[in-house]
Amino acid sequence: MTVETETDANGTRWLLVDHGRLDGSVADLLDGLDTTGGIIGLRLRVPPGMGAGQWDFMPLSPHLFLLIGNVEYHQDHEIKVPSDYMAKVRIVMSGALSNVAGTVRIEGAGAFVESYPGPKASSYELRGGELARLVILNCSREFFSEELGLDPGSLPFPLSHLFDDGADMPEGTIAPLGPDVLRAANDVLRAASRFGPDLLPPYLVAKGREIACGMIADLAASRDEPRAPIKSSVRDVIRINEARDIILDQFQRPPPIPRLARQVGLNQTKLKVLFKATFGLTIHDFTQKCRMERAVDLLATTDLTVAEIAYAVGYDYPASFTHAFRKFYGHAPKQARIASGPQELRTTPEG
Repeated sequence: MTVETETDANGTRWLLVDHGRLDGSVADLLDGLDTTGGIIGLRLRVPPGMGAGQWDFMPLSPHLFLLIGNVEYHQDHEIKVPSDYMAKVRIVMSGALSNVAGTVRIEGAGAFVESYPGPKASSYELRGGELARLVILNCSREFFSEELGLDPGSLPFPLSHLFDDGADMPEGTIAPLGPDVLRAANDVLRAASRFGPDLLPPYLVAKGREIACGMIADLAASRDEPRAPIKSSVRDVIRINEARDIILDQFQRPPPIPRLARQVGLNQTKLKVLFKATFGLTIHDFTQKCRMERAVDLLATTDLTVAEIAYAVGYDYPASFTHAFRKFYGHAPKQARIASGPQELRTTPEG
C-alpha cells in the first residue's frame, strides 16, 4: 500500500488521508497514524469537486488533539461527529457554523463548546461558498483531570457534562471568545509560517493548553451571563481584526475611535459593538490591557524608572500611569518590580 505524504515549505511533513475520515472520531483518525520519519500529523484535503482547502490533525498529547481547518466547500457541508467521549472546543475565526438543529449559529468569529459523555453522536454544518477557518481542540476526561490536574467538579458547563456518567446525549453552548483565546487561536493558524518541524509541535502543545485554560476561565466567568451568537460577515471579522492589529501596534497613542472606524471601513457604532462581541473588551479596555501588559514586561525585564515606563506605554503623567496600574492589577508598579515576575500579578481588573 502506497503511503502519500506532503511536505510544507517549512519542512513539516503530513500523512495524506481521505477527506471522508473527517466524519469519524479522533480514534478513527489516530488509527494507523505513524509519526516516525518526521510526520507530525494527518492532512485531509477537500476533494476538488467538493471545494478547496484542507484539515490538519495533530495529536498534542495522549489526551489532547488539534484539528485546524482552512476550507471552503461549494455547498453547505455537514460534518458528522460520532461520540468519542471527548469535549470539543470549536473556535470559528471566519465563515459560518451551525448545528443541524439550528439552535447554534456562529457567523464570523465565535466559539462552540460541546461535550460527548455517552454514545450519542451529533453534527455541525459549515456554510458553503465561504472560507471557514477553525481551530478545534478535542479533549478527553484525562486531559482535564490528569494533564491539567483539575477537579472535574470545578469545571464549568458544558465541560462538566463530560464527567456525567449518567448522561448519553452531547450538550453544548455558544461560548465567549475572549481576547486571549482569540489571540491564541490566531497564533495557531499562523504557526506553520513561523516554525519548522522541530518547533511547531511543542509550540502547538503550549497553545493548545493555553486555549483550553482560557476557555475554561471564560466559561466560568460568563456562566451567569449567556451570550447571544455573534452575527457578522467575514468582511466584518477581517475589519475588526484589522482594528485590533492597529491598536496592538499603536496602543501608546491609539487613533481616536472615529479615525479608527474610518481606517477599517466600519461605522463607529458597528466597530464598537463588534469589537466588544469579538474580543470581550471595549476598545478602551483592550487598549488599557495592552498598555498594562507592556508595562509589566518592562518592569520585569528592564531597569527603566516608573516614569520612563509610563511615557513608554503612552501616559503623559507618571501619576496617571501609577493610578491606572494599581486599579488594573491591585499593585503599585514599584511593588510589581519587587515581585519575582509578572506571573505573580493578578491579571484581571479590580471590579
